[in-house]
Amino acid sequence: MALNKEGIRLFLNRLFSCDGSIYHLNKGDWEVSYSSSSEKLIRQIQNLLLRFDILSKLRYKKVKYNGYYKDAFELVLNGVNVKKFIENIGFFGIKKIKEGLALDYLNKTIRNPNIDTIPKEVWDLYKPKNWAEVGRAFGYKHPKAMRERLRYSPSRDTLLQISEADQNQGIKLLAESDIFWDEIVSMELLEGKFTVYDINVPNFHNFVANDIIVHNSYSQGVIAEGVADLPEEVKNNVAVLILDTMGIFWTMKTENRKDEDLLKQWNLESKGLDIKIYTPKGYYQQYLEDGIPTDFPFSIKPNELDALDWCNAFGIEQFSSSGVLMHRVIKRLEGQNYSVKDFADAVQRDIQSDENTKNKTISLLLTANDWGLFDKGGTKIKDIIKGGQVSVLDVSCYATTPGGWGIKGLAVGLIAKKLFTERMITRKQEELDAVQKGYSYLGETGEEETESKLPMVWLVIDESHEFLPEKGKNAATDALVTILKEGRQPGISLILATQQPGKIHGDVLTQSDLIIAHKITAKKDVDALNAMMQSYMVRGLTEAVNELPGEKGAAVILDDNSERIYPMRIRPRFSWHGGEAPSAIKSSRMRLKLNI
Repeated sequence: MALNKEGIRLFLNRLFSCDGSIYHLNKGDWEVSYSSSSEKLIRQIQNLLLRFDILSKLRYKKVKYNGYYKDAFELVLNGVNVKKFIENIGFFGIKKIKEGLALDYLNKTIRNPNIDTIPKEVWDLYKPKNWAEVGRAFGYKHPKAMRERLRYSPSRDTLLQISEADQNQGIKLLAESDIFWDEIVSMELLEGKFTVYDINVPNFHNFVANDIIVHNSYSQGVIAEGVADLPEEVKNNVAVLILDTMGIFWTMKTENRKDEDLLKQWNLESKGLDIKIYTPKGYYQQYLEDGIPTDFPFSIKPNELDALDWCNAFGIEQFSSSGVLMHRVIKRLEGQNYSVKDFADAVQRDIQSDENTKNKTISLLLTANDWGLFDKGGTKIKDIIKGGQVSVLDVSCYATTPGGWGIKGLAVGLIAKKLFTERMITRKQEELDAVQKGYSYLGETGEEETESKLPMVWLVIDESHEFLPEKGKNAATDALVTILKEGRQPGISLILATQQPGKIHGDVLTQSDLIIAHKITAKKDVDALNAMMQSYMVRGLTEAVNELPGEKGAAVILDDNSERIYPMRIRPRFSWHGGEAPSAIKSSRMRLKLNI
C-alpha cells in the first residue's frame, strides 16, 4: 500500500497475470477477476485498483475444498473498467493475447451506462431555461419531449450535452466531475450498548476513509495564519483577503483547543486571530439574528460592472440579444450611480429591443437584485484591505442559490479587478517616493518611510478550479488571469487551492512560482502536475510526490526561484479549523450502519 504508483502497477500486473483471470462471456462482453480466501487481501486489492480509477465488484462465494465449504471472495471488473485495467495495468504472458482481443472488442462497443449516473434529484436543483431549445440541440423530432428526462437519472454524457446547450457552467462541472455516484442500499439504526469509533483528523490536508477522500482547506489556513503572525513591521505592509466559498474560515477567530496536545509537539500554542468577516449585505442582518459570526456587510455598486460581467454572472453569451441590450443600456447610463432596479427600468425604456428580449433581461436583473449583493453605496476596497489585517469575504450564502458559482465568481472577479487597479496606482506612488528619496523600495534608510495607501495583498481562493476552469470562463476568470500574469509588479499574490489540478486553467500551471503538492491519484490530476515540471527538474514532480512518507500533511514544494523540490510537512493550525468533515457518530447509544 506504501508503494509509488509505478510499483503498484507492476504488483497488480504480476498478481492478475499469475492468479487472476480474463475471459470472454457468452453474451460477448469481457471480464477480469481475481479470487482469494482472504477478505483482507481482496479488499486491499480493491483499494489499489482505485488508485487507477478502476471500480470492481466484490462477490462472496462458497467453494468446496477437501469436502468442506469455505468462504471465498472474488473481485470482478467489467465494461469500461476492463478497458481501464488493460490500459493502465495490463497482463503479461499468455493472458496478454486475450488482453488484445478484449481491448479490440471494448473499443468497438457503445455502452448505455446504468451506473455512475447523476442522481435524478439534480432536477430539483436545476432545470434548463428552455427544454425545447435543449431538445433541438439533441436533434429531437419533438423538442419538448426532452422534458421527459426529468423522470430519470441523467448519464454524465447527457448532462454534459444539456449543460452545453443551456450554457450552464456549474452543471457542466458536475457532469465532468470525478465523483463516483452510488446508491446507499440500506441504513439500519442499532440501539443498545456498542463499542463505537469516532474518526478525528486533527491535522493537515486530507485523508482516505473507506476509499472516500475527505478534503480539508487546511493548508490555506496555515498560510493565512503565518502571514497574520508575522512581526508587526512586516505584517503592517501586507493584507490577506480570503474568499470563502464554503463558510469555513470564520472559525479562525477561535483558538484550536481540540489539538492542544498536537500543537505542543510542534512547540506551538493555540490562539484565535483577529480576523474581519464580511457578508453580502442582503444576508448580513440575517446572519446577526441567527448568531452566525460576521463583522461588516459587503456590497457591490452595479455601475462597476460592465456588460460582460453581467453576462458571465447570468451564464449567457456576450452577443446574445440580452447581452447586446445590457451593453447598450450600460453605455447610456455611463457616469451615473444606479441601482439594479434603475438598470432594469432603463432596460424597459429601451426602444431598440423587442418586448421578449426586454422581459427576459429584466427577469435576469430582478433575480440579481434578490442576491443581496448590490447597493448604490458599495463597499470600498480600502475598507476590506488594511495592513496587518486578515479579512474573510464569506460568499457561502450562495451555495444553494441557482447559479451560485456565477454569483461567487462575480464578487471574486470584481474584487480582483479593483485590487489590481488600486495596487497599480499605489505601486506607482511607492516607486515615485523611493526615487525622490534616493533608495530602492526594499532598501534601508534612516528616513521615515511613506505609509502605503493600499498594502500588498495575498488573495486566498479555495476551489480555484471553479473560478479558473480549464475550459471556458466566468465572471472571475479574466481578472484572476491578469493577476496571475501581471500581479507581481503591483504586489498582489494569489494562493490558489484545488483538489482537481487537472480541471484548472493552464495559466495557473505555468505562472505559479511556488507549488505545494499533496498526494493525488487521479490520472488527469497526475498529468496536470507533471505539466508543471520545469526544464531544470531532473525527475518528475509526481515521482517526488509518490515518494512522500505516509505522514499526514506530507507534501512537496516546487520552488521556481531556487529551482529545487523540497519535501515538507504542513504544521497544525493554532486557530480552529472549520473545514473538517462532520462526524457520523453523534451518540454512544446508537450508530448508523451503512451497507453500500
